[in-house]
Amino acid sequence: MAGEWDMREVRLAAAGEIERQKEIWKRCFGDSGPYIDDFYLNRYHPDRTMLLLQDGVIAAMLTMLPVSITTAAGRRVDGAMLYAVATHPDYQSQGVGRQLVESAHQHLHDRGLIFSLLVPAYEELCEFYRPMGYREAFPLREVYVKRHDLFFVPAAPQSTCLIKPICPAEYNRRRERLLAGHPHVSYALPDIVIQENLARLSGHGIYAISLHGSEGCAVVEKGFGGQLSIKELLMAEDLVPETIEHLWQLALGQSTLVRMPAFYGEGCGGEVRPFGMIKMIAETDLDRADLDDAFLGLAFD
Repeated sequence: MAGEWDMREVRLAAAGEIERQKEIWKRCFGDSGPYIDDFYLNRYHPDRTMLLLQDGVIAAMLTMLPVSITTAAGRRVDGAMLYAVATHPDYQSQGVGRQLVESAHQHLHDRGLIFSLLVPAYEELCEFYRPMGYREAFPLREVYVKRHDLFFVPAAPQSTCLIKPICPAEYNRRRERLLAGHPHVSYALPDIVIQENLARLSGHGIYAISLHGSEGCAVVEKGFGGQLSIKELLMAEDLVPETIEHLWQLALGQSTLVRMPAFYGEGCGGEVRPFGMIKMIAETDLDRADLDDAFLGLAFD
C-alpha cells in the first residue's frame, strides 16, 4: 500500500487538464454536456480545483467553491463547498477519494478557512464522509406534491401573483434580505449564475415573486418525468402554500418537489431533514447551532 501511495500526486489543476476532468465528471455524475461546459466556462478556476494523479494520470477531482455562513446576528464565516467530488471508475475503492478530500481539508485550513461543507449525492455517501469528521447539518423543509392529489392546504383563493424572471444579482440581493436574521449559507454571484444556467437548461429559471404585497424568490427546474423541482423557495411563511400553487402553474408536471427553510412552520407541510454535511477545519467561537442549522438551499444538484 505504501508503494501505491508513493505513486500518487495531489495538487491544484494546471493548464491542459480540463478534458480529462470533464470525462471523469461525465462518467461519475451523468450530467449533460451543456451543463458541464457551462460550469467550466463560467465557474472553473484551476486554483480551486484539486486533482489526484496516479502514475501521472488524473484519477480523481474536486472543486472548492467559496461560500460563507451568515449567522442570525449577521456575522459571516468563510469556508468552502466541496463540489463535483469524483473518482474515475478505474480508480474507485482504492482510497483515492479519501486521500483527495483530506488533502483539500489541509489546503483550506492553510488558507485560513473555517469549515468545509458538502451535499452527498445520495444518503449512503454520508457513511463515506463521517469518518473524515463530517456531520449532518443544514436542515430544510421538503414538500412533495403529487399532481392528482389535493394540495396539503385548502385551495388558495383567487389572487394576483406576479412571477417573473430575475437576474442573478437581484436574486442574490433578495435572497439575503429574505434570510436576514436566520443563519444561512451565502453565495458568490457567479454561483447564482451557475444556478440560473442550470435551471434554464431544464426549461425554467430563477424568479421574483410578488403576492399580497410580499416579495419572494424561487429557483425552478424541470426534472425527469415532468417533475417540477422548486430547488429553493423563499417567501413570507404564511404565503408559502399559496405561492406553491401559483408556481405549480408554470408547468403542470406529474409532481412537484419544493425545498424551503426548515424554520418555516408545520403549516407549510412536508418534512424536515438534513440537506448536507459540515466539517470544521479551524477553531471558531460560534455556537454549533449557528453553523449546523444554517439554511443551505442551493447545492447545484
